[in-house]
Amino acid sequence: MSETHAVSGGAPKPLLFLRRIASFSDERRLPVVVVAASLVSLIAFADYEVKPNVSLGYLYMLPVLVSAGALRRWQLVLLAAVCAVLRERLGPFDDDDFFWTREVLVFVAFACSGLLTKELIERRRRSDEYSARLEAEIKLRRDAEEQLRILVESNPAAIFTVDSKLNILLANGAAGRLLGCPVDELAKRNLAEFLPDLRRVPLDSGKRFFRTNMECTGRRADGSLWAADVWFSTYGTAGGQRLAAIVLDLTEERREREGVGLDSLLATSRVLVGAVLHEVRNLSAAASVAHSNLGRSPGVSDSEDFRVLGALVEGLERTASAELAELSHRESAATDIAAVVNELHLIVEPALEEADATLDVRIPAGVLARIDHHSLLQVLLNLWRNSLRAVETSLRREIRVDCTTEDDTVLVRFQDTGAGVREPDQLFQPFRSASQATGLGLYVSRAIVRSFGGELFHQPTSSGALFVIRLRRAQPSRNNVATRGVANHEPIEPNATAQDAADQRADHRRPQPVSAGTDSSAGG
Repeated sequence: MSETHAVSGGAPKPLLFLRRIASFSDERRLPVVVVAASLVSLIAFADYEVKPNVSLGYLYMLPVLVSAGALRRWQLVLLAAVCAVLRERLGPFDDDDFFWTREVLVFVAFACSGLLTKELIERRRRSDEYSARLEAEIKLRRDAEEQLRILVESNPAAIFTVDSKLNILLANGAAGRLLGCPVDELAKRNLAEFLPDLRRVPLDSGKRFFRTNMECTGRRADGSLWAADVWFSTYGTAGGQRLAAIVLDLTEERREREGVGLDSLLATSRVLVGAVLHEVRNLSAAASVAHSNLGRSPGVSDSEDFRVLGALVEGLERTASAELAELSHRESAATDIAAVVNELHLIVEPALEEADATLDVRIPAGVLARIDHHSLLQVLLNLWRNSLRAVETSLRREIRVDCTTEDDTVLVRFQDTGAGVREPDQLFQPFRSASQATGLGLYVSRAIVRSFGGELFHQPTSSGALFVIRLRRAQPSRNNVATRGVANHEPIEPNATAQDAADQRADHRRPQPVSAGTDSSAGG
């Protein structure tokens, strides 16, 4: 039962009468005034007709009480004065020495009764309004609590609330499943038993509150270990500081991430070792020719140093003849180009702001290519680093990425406003002397693209540098579209920014550019 109904049900009849008057006068002010005036007229007429017998003066109180909720205070006082005069003039009273005494007392009685009734009505009105607001707030709070409870219980992430000693106060069903412990028993446990690194959180630091996240190792109730991603914040209560935590199991994600990183490292290492062996093969061939020429000189072939030199040349030839399997032609799920470029934009946004450069992205939605998501991201990161270095000394610091399709081919163009390419014929040659780094960035990037049946090449332009990635186009399918990375596959608007998302990305989750280095001689 609501508060309003409870008060009404147990209230005496006068209060119920006042409540009805208040509600009626609040809704129909003009009719109330008309009724009060009619009552005054009827009472005055009746009082005049029965004047010789009995006084009806007490009835003048009725219109004053009826109109108390509709009239202002000064209007109510004026009505009381009119009723007092009518009572005295029309009643069975003589003009004696007590005329003014009776007049004043009656006026005061009528006025005070009317003002008291008005005050009671206004208080009742305010009380009803407060009760209505309170009931509405209680209903909203209950609805919010119910929605929050459903949200917490249905959330796949483990949610905890702990006190300053890390004793678990509340936990949802996912928390019990994650820790391998019934939810009822979690209230008797300490969260540090399952997440020991939380002991380092300073929950007794006075009024200092914070929110952050960390990756750590967790321990389930059966003693098994797992990788945890903990997002937590502290807040204050009357009982001291509290900590609210959302915990995710990163075991599978970390295993997948490390596996992808290892595959990328092995593929890149195979390309690097192949480039080194190519250079060693050239050197060993030259050394072998020189050794043969020295052997024709009289007396040289009998020298111990000559024989040692021959052994070294043979060793180099054996090393150079070691054939590493090139990057095999790899099949991959269809990768959304927009998703990869979206992720690239998130990663490079802070560096673009520092360099006062812009990234103009024009990628249509739904373009799929046959290449691994991580591999394409590595290639784009390497091209972006080259382009950023090229535009640092330019007045216009712009980098543009666009994409077009031609039959079964996808073309991704990466263009900048730098000084251009000085030696285009040597762009993809490893260990170029003109490079400030290792000179293997573009060499490795081309090898990665070729391993998926594509090609990376430089296209001459009138200004800046333009690199084109040609890939095999894939058809959309429900089961073969790779959606790793950024989940939003909507077309990217030109000059779109993602500052908030870039600031929140953890460093350990950012794919690193190809470790072989970049090619500073390339403009892009």
